[in-house]
Amino acid sequence: MLGVKAVAAADIRRVHHAPDDNELFESVVPATASAPTLCILEVARLMRLGQAWCEQAQVEPAEAAATGAPAVPAPHQVGTTQRHAVFRIGVEQWAVPVSAVERVVPVPATELALGPKERTWAIGQWQGRKLPLVDISEGRQASDRQSAPWMVMLGQGPLLLGLTVSECQQFVDLPQAAVANMPSDPLLAGVALLPDSAGLQVLDVAKLFGLTPEASISRRAPAPLHAPGGAVQPDATEPLPYLVFDADQRYASPVDGIVGVVELPAQAREDLRSGRPAFLAWRGQTVRLVSLPAIARSEGLADPQLAVLVQAPGGTTAPLGIAIHSLTDWLPAHSARRSGMRMGAMGEFGLINAKGAVDHANLVVVDLAQMAYLLG
Repeated sequence: MLGVKAVAAADIRRVHHAPDDNELFESVVPATASAPTLCILEVARLMRLGQAWCEQAQVEPAEAAATGAPAVPAPHQVGTTQRHAVFRIGVEQWAVPVSAVERVVPVPATELALGPKERTWAIGQWQGRKLPLVDISEGRQASDRQSAPWMVMLGQGPLLLGLTVSECQQFVDLPQAAVANMPSDPLLAGVALLPDSAGLQVLDVAKLFGLTPEASISRRAPAPLHAPGGAVQPDATEPLPYLVFDADQRYASPVDGIVGVVELPAQAREDLRSGRPAFLAWRGQTVRLVSLPAIARSEGLADPQLAVLVQAPGGTTAPLGIAIHSLTDWLPAHSARRSGMRMGAMGEFGLINAKGAVDHANLVVVDLAQMAYLLG
């Protein structure tokens, strides 16, 4: 898709005057100084031909069976052949099974930047669903709109993720024998060498979802429970989304007040480890970094790798960076239930339980926005 253009009916010129049901392009829009010639597709005619081709494909195997002649299936009908879309991602070519492709759309606005060096480099939203934006290229060549303006929406069950790509090049039918399997590779199903192209890296979609726990944020949240009178039941789900992360242990925080997640520079990591004041540069500002106070210290404290940037609503105060080890998940609104417990002299803690999510039973709730206010 290169764009959308409005064409006046008076500007269309018919170039094929003899009626021919097989002619798919019989009119053009002549070239101008600023635009090339446009050929106009006869869509209704294409659909009629497509139906005729489908009917012929169904009739031919039946005729072959009646005559005893061996039927020769079309390439896309062979059980060991799978159609793939070939995408350019940076300088690499990746073949993606079309059965996993929901659609291809422009990259949406990003809501959380997770760092250009991360495979999941941002969180975006499409038609009301949060989803991770993923760059699978070596060297992360598809982590911005300039190099990769398109998002391939891949689906697996109820989950979606956005694979950012530079362009779609072609469709290919790959027989099973054409792909050299690579079971030990974390992302590849295999590699295919084709006569008319360089080596294709064939994506294993299941492996990619396995390496992208952030895809759980795309799960559609169930509707909140209501009592018969319209009141929300006491065990109703939380109306806010939660960010799940690892520090000295696994925590969950409401996303209110979180404005970004960035990778920690090497100097900042070293300053935090040694207890010195730590800072990082973010959007023209110098942001102070603090470590998250631990509830239960483990023997090996998780090494700080990321900073969650938190700012009070309205942006009147300076943002603060809270160091964590890694992001684990994003729980959509109405996907978790909240409860509480008392931990001796430490007082009462909030807990959430995300039904259906792995390792998300009774997570301690740490409100990072409130924590930033206290630490600031």
